[in-house]
Amino acid sequence: MGRGAGVVRSEAGRARLEAALAAARAARQADRKVTIPELEWRVATGLWQVMLRGGRYVGVVRKPDETALLALLSRTRAAAGRA
Repeated sequence: MGRGAGVVRSEAGRARLEAALAAARAARQADRKVTIPELEWRVATGLWQVMLRGGRYVGVVRKPDETALLALLSRTRAAAGRA
């Protein structure tokens, strides 16, 4: 009988799989608050994408983090409106 891709062979393997799934689920939750200094850092550094060709590193492409910029503008405008 062949082994399926979804078969966990041991209890230790099952525990590791469950821990990994729990960590992945926790990472997807956006419960934490992003601070203004963190948004400023994201705007300053941007997004970095590693480029691979044939499995080999060829460089990095930097793109602006527009989502962080818009969130920062929204927060500062809201704060200015409250002042």
